[in-house]
Amino acid sequence: MSFREVFLPDAPFWAPFLITYDPPREQIFTEYVRGRLTPGPHDLRAIVIQTADPEFSARWLGTPLGLPTQGTEVPLLGGHLRFEEGPEDRIVAVVTTGPEAQIEGLQFRST
Repeated sequence: MSFREVFLPDAPFWAPFLITYDPPREQIFTEYVRGRLTPGPHDLRAIVIQTADPEFSARWLGTPLGLPTQGTEVPLLGGHLRFEEGPEDRIVAVVTTGPEAQIEGLQFRST
C-alpha cells in the first residue's frame, strides 16, 4: 500500500490536506478490512469547522473534490465535515460517539 499527500497553497487554515491511496480507499475497506473493524466507544462522526459563510465553504471544499454538499455539510465515508457560522475560521469541534468535553479550546460533541 502507498499514498500521496497534497496540500493546498493559499487555503484557509481549516483546509485539509488530501491523501490518495493505492489501492483506493474503497478497495482497502472492502477487501482488506471487511469484518475486522468494529465501532469503538469514541468513533468519529464529524469534524466541525467554523467559517463566516458555511454554505460557501462547504461548496469550496466539496466541488473540486467531486463531493456533493448537503447545505453546510460535506458527507464523507465514515463521517462528515460540518461548517458552522462564526468568526473562528478553524476546526472548532469533533463529533464522536463518546462523551462531551473541551480540551484546549477544541470541543468534543456527542452524537
